[in-house]
Amino acid sequence: MLQPVNKWHVHIGLHRTATTNLQNTLALVRDQLREQGVDYPTREMLRKNRLVDRYFKQRNGLAGLLPDAYFRWKFLSNLNKALTGLPTLIFSEEQWVGEVPDILHQPCYPNLNDRITRLMRFIGKKDVTLFLSLREYSSIYTSAYSQALRQAEKYSKKDLPGLFRNAAVRPPNWVDLVRRVKAAAPGVPLRIWTFEDYIRNPKPILETYTGVNLPAWPTLDAPESTRGLSLETIEEILDIPSDLSKKERYAIVRKIAAVDKGTTKFDPFTAEEKLTLKSQYASDLQTIERESPGIFIR
Repeated sequence: MLQPVNKWHVHIGLHRTATTNLQNTLALVRDQLREQGVDYPTREMLRKNRLVDRYFKQRNGLAGLLPDAYFRWKFLSNLNKALTGLPTLIFSEEQWVGEVPDILHQPCYPNLNDRITRLMRFIGKKDVTLFLSLREYSSIYTSAYSQALRQAEKYSKKDLPGLFRNAAVRPPNWVDLVRRVKAAAPGVPLRIWTFEDYIRNPKPILETYTGVNLPAWPTLDAPESTRGLSLETIEEILDIPSDLSKKERYAIVRKIAAVDKGTTKFDPFTAEEKLTLKSQYASDLQTIERESPGIFIR
C-alpha cells in the first residue's frame, strides 16, 4: 500500500527556463534520491498519467462534481507501481501554470491564479513548498515564440515585428507573476531560481529543490526538441498555409524543424531593446527580493 506523502516540493515552471534539463537530470538520479527518502515521478510518468489534462481539462459532467481529494488519490494510485511510498515527493511540471504560448500573452499566463488555486486544492493540507524558475525577458520571449511554433501554434509573418515591438514595451512582469502565485497560494513557501543561475551552477538549486546533497549531479546538453529554431526555419514555418488543421500543421512543422539547417540566429529584438529588457529584468528581481528576502536560491 502506498504510504502517505507528507512533504511536497512542487516545481511549477516557468516554461523555457531549462525545465526539461532539470527533469531529465532528476530522472537520472532517481534511485539516489530514493535512497535519501525522496521520490520523483519523472516527466514521462506524469505525462503518461495525464495528471494536468485530467485535473484541468476534463472535469466536465460527473468529473466536475468529484472532489479534489479523489484526483489526488487517483494520481498517487496510478503512480503506485512506480513510486516507492516515500514520505517526500518532488515533481516538476510546468503545465501547471499553462502552456508555452501563454508567455506571449498580456498578461502572461492569464489563467495562472486559477491553476495555482486548483493545484493547492489538489495537494490538500500538506507540507508543500512551491518552486518557480524565471528567465530574462528578451531571452524567454524569443525562446517561447520558437517553441510555440514547434507546437504548431499559428502566427502571421506580417505580425511578427509588432509582436516583439509590443513585448519590448510591455514585457512579461515577474514581479506581478510572483505576487499572483503568492495570492493564489497564501502562506505557502515559495522559492525561486533564475535560468541564468541554473545554467551557471545548478548544484545549489538542485540540492535545495530536492533536499538531497549528492557528490555530483549529471551534466546534460539541451534536448534537440527544445532548442531554438533558426530564422530561416521560422520563416519556412510561417509560410505554411493558414487553412490547415493544427494536426496537419504539426506534421509539417515536425518535418521542417527536424532538418533545421539555418545559419541565422533568430534575434527579433534590437540591441537597445535587449539592454532595456535586461535592465528591467534585473530591477524586477531586486523588487522580488526586496518584497520577499531570501526567496532566491543561488
